[in-house]
Amino acid sequence: FSHEAVQSGAPLAYMSRVVAAMRDFFFCALAASVAALAPLPAACGVNAWQAGPAAIRVELDRGGKLNALTRPMWEALGAVLDGAGDATLLVTSADAKAFSAGADVRALADRPAAEKRSFLQLEYETLERLRERQAPTVAVADGLAYGAGAGVFMACAERVVTEKGALAMPECRIGLVPDAGALHFLTAHCEPAVARYLALTGLPLNARDMVDAGLATRYVPRKEGQLEPLYAELAAAPSSSIDAALDRRGAPAPGRLASGLFSDATLASVRAVFGDTGHTAGV
Repeated sequence: FSHEAVQSGAPLAYMSRVVAAMRDFFFCALAASVAALAPLPAACGVNAWQAGPAAIRVELDRGGKLNALTRPMWEALGAVLDGAGDATLLVTSADAKAFSAGADVRALADRPAAEKRSFLQLEYETLERLRERQAPTVAVADGLAYGAGAGVFMACAERVVTEKGALAMPECRIGLVPDAGALHFLTAHCEPAVARYLALTGLPLNARDMVDAGLATRYVPRKEGQLEPLYAELAAAPSSSIDAALDRRGAPAPGRLASGLFSDATLASVRAVFGDTGHTAGV
């Protein structure tokens, strides 16, 4: 600035314009990392919106049926992945009871075999895209995450559970191989004996179990008013700086939320029965 400008006080007005321009440039640069997010079809069961400069909120919202996942919901998730760019994806649920209770198998029951195969291919491809995404992904299970819903939850890098959270692969109880990538995520995150036990029994896990097993990365207590502030802070944070918000709102999962699987006696029994079988990989 010239001596005359300093004397006249002009720098104050000029600097305020510079600060405003820098702020606008910063937020525009963050927003530029988000590709065009196309509107989703009405009543597809998924809502998505740009929640912050570098964050997209993805809300499972089928309007009931515990967010059982349909083809339109998988297609909508794929469309969000197409348009998300480098933004943080925050995946939540509008259902009071469930993140997602799994795939809508009733809708597929009477469909031709080719249509069933196409549905499963779409499901697996979407989960793989979500799992391999380089930009941050955060899922919040404030309710049931069962079957394919567990697959969506576990495909995200940061997996937040509240006191209402629960995870299971109920198809195991009728003799089916765990679906939606469960063999992969159980083997990747749990010790081998626990992975085998869960893959064979489909035992439901409560919030503390999910943390102890390594399936949930954070516990955030809803009843202590931490969930909505977490959403706001994740929406405002640059994609490279979400850990601070997760650390700030996270807490140790209380023991009252445990099922007993990880008690010393039960875990010792699980290890004795399902421990090393001589295999080096898999369950």
